[in-house]
Amino acid sequence: MFDFTSEIKLNKYWEKRYRVSQAVLYSAFFLLAAYFASRILFPSYMFNYTFGATGLSNNILNPRDAKQNSLASGNFTGNSPMLFNVNQLGNFSKATLSLTLVKNSPLLGDASFVVQKSFQAFFYPTGAALGFKNGSLLKNANDYYIVSDGALRKFSSAEQWQTLGFNDSAFMTVGTTDLQYNALGEDIRNQEYPNGLIFKIKDVYYQLNNKQLQPFTSTNAFLSQYAQTQAINKDASFLTQFPLADTYLGYADGTLASIGQSVIILSNGKYYPVDSPQTFTGLGYDWNDVVPITSDELALYNRQKQFNDTNPHPDGAVFFDQDKKEYFYVSNQQKLPLKTAAIAASYLANRKPIIVDSKSLTTQSATCALEKNLW
Repeated sequence: MFDFTSEIKLNKYWEKRYRVSQAVLYSAFFLLAAYFASRILFPSYMFNYTFGATGLSNNILNPRDAKQNSLASGNFTGNSPMLFNVNQLGNFSKATLSLTLVKNSPLLGDASFVVQKSFQAFFYPTGAALGFKNGSLLKNANDYYIVSDGALRKFSSAEQWQTLGFNDSAFMTVGTTDLQYNALGEDIRNQEYPNGLIFKIKDVYYQLNNKQLQPFTSTNAFLSQYAQTQAINKDASFLTQFPLADTYLGYADGTLASIGQSVIILSNGKYYPVDSPQTFTGLGYDWNDVVPITSDELALYNRQKQFNDTNPHPDGAVFFDQDKKEYFYVSNQQKLPLKTAAIAASYLANRKPIIVDSKSLTTQSATCALEKNLW
């Protein structure tokens, strides 16, 4: 700071005021420096929601009741919880929550806040368990199966699946418990080609669906869903045995793909551009799971808004609960249990699951009662 007192002589009246002003200036400087240092070293984020209003100021997500009905209007009854989401990447040590009532609003009774932390999609309600993915090839002891149209169909003999062109290595070894989650279908006899079979013809992969050969858009699209050993090699003449489908099979829902410098998530015929590396890693994804996609393949998907930390995981994401050793498949705002590791493997193909912890659903990270603020 500049000090001109050695050059300028002030009378006692003005010198006193100068010293006071100097002290105030120094104090303001140090307070501002301390404030900015604390914001850098100890960052904080503010989240707000004004009921009945719209705009960027509302950054608290999806206020709702226990039945998932919207409470965006702010009208909800007593003894009924209000649920909402706040999304921020990173770890924080403290949360302060406040609620401002509108004029003439009735006072709250014994209200309290409960805070839990996990991915949005992991808070979805639990649905019915899934069986093996359609097209899966399975073996249990001397029995060999294919999952066709969702049903578990057994080959009547080893000669039959060998005649179709399979090797033993194409079948996943599973236990009796693994087979309990698919409905039983009729045994496969004679030279029947059941739906779900996969063929490789001139380096193009096809799946038999509705008695039509449906091509995959690429080898990478096929590998996002199945192992290479599951495909039966056929020559071009096989294309005359079944009509070709009008539509293509793309990547498995939940696939992480890249085009140029962009990373996208593919799900239900849509693609979501990920907005930043922080979002990608913060949502539990693994860079090693990203596969390249061509512009022609991408054209088959509909572009969505940028995917950021406020978005829940789209359909196709697979969670692994490291506490209970359980798998879940995200679909239609539910998490569907994959009861065994073998079943989960049929959906993961070459991906890794997203790690979660069920303790976040049963342990309340914090519970605090509301207290009236005098101000």
